[in-house]
Amino acid sequence: MASMATRIRVRAPVRASRAPLRRGGGCGYHFHLCASSSSSFSNPESAEPLSSPPPPEPAQEPSSLPSESVPEPSEGPFNRSVVGTGRLGSRSRSKANEFDPARLRKFLIEEEKWDKVWALDIVDDIIMGRREGVSVEQTKQVFDWLKKYGLPAEDVCNVVARSHALLNTPTTALDELAKHFIKKGVPGGKVAKVFLHHPALVDYTEAPDGKSLVKGKTVAVVDFTNDKLTCSYNRQQ
Repeated sequence: MASMATRIRVRAPVRASRAPLRRGGGCGYHFHLCASSSSSFSNPESAEPLSSPPPPEPAQEPSSLPSESVPEPSEGPFNRSVVGTGRLGSRSRSKANEFDPARLRKFLIEEEKWDKVWALDIVDDIIMGRREGVSVEQTKQVFDWLKKYGLPAEDVCNVVARSHALLNTPTTALDELAKHFIKKGVPGGKVAKVFLHHPALVDYTEAPDGKSLVKGKTVAVVDFTNDKLTCSYNRQQ
């Protein structure tokens, strides 16, 4: 009986040490640790004290951190200033030939006597990208052209509102369209009114035979008979 009690006392620390060690890893490591640490459990006073972790190094002051120089961005297709087109054009430097929202708004309201709502609509369309950006100088040239060909000032805002491409069309291209309208019988004083009723014709050019206007595969035929304007559109196959 004495020997049996001795065996129980020897095996007790081994069995007690297996349970917590199984939580950490494989079985082979458990038995090895139990055998090597049995003396520590049997005599706690002989166990070596655990070494405390080294104190953390003091944080480096922000002023002593090395500073890295940031290189200047090289000019590329994504950081160039866009002139005269939509929202990016409004952010570029203001020049005489660039879209400037403040200048264009002031020109329409103060010089052309536009209603404020109409002027703001045109400028907002450009900023939001629904229209291409346009300078005040180009806008004035188009307005003068429309008035020269018989469009009253109060109707200029109507034709501009209906045709998004009109303000960006060079007056030389408008002159070619005017010649075609006159050849089709439209009086010179009513040429600009053609765009009021058919704003899509701004994007057309005269066909090689001079009998119609074309845009891609679409053909437009303008006729002015008995003081009545007609325009038919046909798509070629």
